[in-house]
Amino acid sequence: MGREAARGSQAHEATVGRRLGGMSKTQGAPGVHLFLVNLSFFFSLFDQSLRTIPFHPNIIPLYDFFLLPDTRQLYFVFESMEGNLFHLIKARKGRALAGGLVCDIFRQIASGLDHIHTAGYFHRDMKPENVLVTTIGLHDYVSVSPIAVSNTPKEKDVVSIIKLADFGLARETKSKPPYTEYVSTRWYRAPEVLLLSKEYSNPVDMWALGTIMAELVNLKPLFPGSDHRDQIHRICEIMGDPGSDYHDEHSNPIGGGSWSKGVQLAAERCGFRFGPVSALSP
Repeated sequence: MGREAARGSQAHEATVGRRLGGMSKTQGAPGVHLFLVNLSFFFSLFDQSLRTIPFHPNIIPLYDFFLLPDTRQLYFVFESMEGNLFHLIKARKGRALAGGLVCDIFRQIASGLDHIHTAGYFHRDMKPENVLVTTIGLHDYVSVSPIAVSNTPKEKDVVSIIKLADFGLARETKSKPPYTEYVSTRWYRAPEVLLLSKEYSNPVDMWALGTIMAELVNLKPLFPGSDHRDQIHRICEIMGDPGSDYHDEHSNPIGGGSWSKGVQLAAERCGFRFGPVSALSP
């Protein structure tokens, strides 16, 4: 579902739709979501991912799947969720999330990713739309600000249940590269993926997690690149470029530090070089 797509049904309902060659929601019983998929898409989607990753409270559970013999349409039955992180961020309308809520969301996402990685897989498509959310009430969160005093008022905010979803691009950590070059939405892609490396693993999920958490705090994307090159440029603006080690006037290291592999990938696969002011020179 795209960024500006309308929100689907509320919790305990299902939505209707179909996207050829992929997965789409369709109407089902209360409390579940049914996804209709192209049969040829089945094996690439679930053959080595959700079916073999053990149950975890922060992973969307696959309840069942069935094939309609007449139409050869395959349906998957998932737990119903209220929305996703993008919906949550959009609904805030500029009102910051309580620090305790951000910490709890981070804990749940990190727990789900750790479970996936421990099971021998990595997600490859982490983004707010693939982090499902259901809110279940309100809670008074203790301030997590490092400058908060002992009598700082508590922050009232929602309680959220988080579950990771959409494992269509998941791969085994021990599987042999090269993988496909295009993974995840551009704003959440790790630098090695942007530089067209065909060898990457679990760390791409951790990079995406960092960008998601920054978006959750700031209520806007951290690296909203307009195209491939602009995406790299925006990362360099904040992190520093990997061309060399930079130091401030006190000889303290600044920027992202050197990354010789990245410099090599940029030159060999993307046809540009990094510059000292984060300009991407042809």
